Amino acid sequence: MTKLYRRRVAPIEAMLYDGNADEVIAWCGGHIVGEDALHLDGSIHPARPGDYVVRVDVPGDGFRYFPMPTQMFEHAYEEIT
Repeated sequence: MTKLYRRRVAPIEAMLYDGNADEVIAWCGGHIVGEDALHLDGSIHPARPGDYVVRVDVPGDGFRYFPMPTQMFEHAYEEIT
């Protein structure tokens, strides 16, 4: 039998990657892996200019960073501060 589940919504921190890799690297670590791609520490997907870099607190394991396309990010989140 299936059940319906609602996503728990918790505030997250995010930064728009506008092509300034130095700013993102200073915030969450990583390195450039191509002309416009940025590999984030701990993520298997590269961030590209226009993506949001999202920071999620994983209980007992610290923070994780991952890229999210702008359209997907803006659909899922709204600014609170």
